[in-house]
Amino acid sequence: MKKDKFDEFFKTEILKSEININDNGFSDLVIKNLPKRKYNYLNRNIIILVSTFMSFIVFTLVNGVNQFIKGIFSFLDSLLNHGSLNYEFIIVIVAFSFLFLSIPTVEFKRRSL
Repeated sequence: MKKDKFDEFFKTEILKSEININDNGFSDLVIKNLPKRKYNYLNRNIIILVSTFMSFIVFTLVNGVNQFIKGIFSFLDSLLNHGSLNYEFIIVIVAFSFLFLSIPTVEFKRRSL
């Protein structure tokens, strides 16, 4: 019973506090007169291409493909023979999968704005 009275009181106070202010187009004028963002997509794309190229070079120099294949075989070996998982490899795979999926989505959202 006490809760019902509180709920009614709360609802009436919320209804009292609702204030409607006419906009008269002022906010649209303010937004229209804001300075436009100038993104230099050429520089951004050059930075992305250079960092991708450098990552590929480093991945090749440290023999990343061979290390990745060894990690997969180690994971399968530990799963099949020992019955326990290689948690380090799982953490690395999850982290890289997250990065692999999140970076393109962030870039796509930025370009669509």
